[in-house]
Amino acid sequence: MDELDAAIVAHLHGFLMDKFSGRREIIGFRSSVIYEHARKPVIEALDP
Repeated sequence: MDELDAAIVAHLHGFLMDKFSGRREIIGFRSSVIYEHARKPVIEALDP
């Protein structure tokens, strides 16, 4: 995970805390970040 991703996750966590932590009807919450890193195993030649 790079620095930008970490900043986005921190922002998401702050948003959830602001929106949900003060509500009496919500006793807890959990968030997950799921990502996929995919790349080709073979590098293709560039056209001249």
